[in-house]
Amino acid sequence: MTDIRNPILIAFVCCGLLAACSRERSEQQKLPSSSGVNAGAEAGPPTIAAPCSLLTDAEVRQIVPEAASGRPDPSDAAAGIYACVWDTPTGRIWLQAYRSGPSTVDAEIHGVASGLMDPTTNRVGAQVRIQDVPKVGDRAMAFVEKADPVRGVLSSNAVLVTQRGQYSVTLFAPELALGDREAALRGLQTLGGHLASRL
Repeated sequence: MTDIRNPILIAFVCCGLLAACSRERSEQQKLPSSSGVNAGAEAGPPTIAAPCSLLTDAEVRQIVPEAASGRPDPSDAAAGIYACVWDTPTGRIWLQAYRSGPSTVDAEIHGVASGLMDPTTNRVGAQVRIQDVPKVGDRAMAFVEKADPVRGVLSSNAVLVTQRGQYSVTLFAPELALGDREAALRGLQTLGGHLASRL
């Protein structure tokens, strides 16, 4: 049996998950907005277009002390998806900020959770414990799960999605999932509170 902890496999799964989420958001943002202009082409508020301003390095290091300074990732900026990455000794923390619709939080968190699951299973609701996160933005949801091949969870991840007004952020912090789950959820809530206040 393939060792699910293999770093190459985990990196492959995470990269595929990130690409799938980006493609889905890109398609959503091609839909006409209420003003008749493509949402992906509209200029976001300064904090969206400068995603590393959504979290300070000090705030990230309160949760992951050895995180490097945040750096923008412009890969999907043309599609209206603005990303910032904080490298860590064992991986990275990253966020994606984007224009969103009324159902974005629920759809996004379930989409990300599905990407963690063995495609031969259909047990996201039972195996990935998704929960509401209070006092973060207009709405926020999160999950923290460790890789578990028996349950069909392919890789570890800790993810929060929050929305405020017409903008949303998805925050990925996989290494938090390797520790205590409740502590990881508190860390996500803390970071989510900071970034949502700047949307």
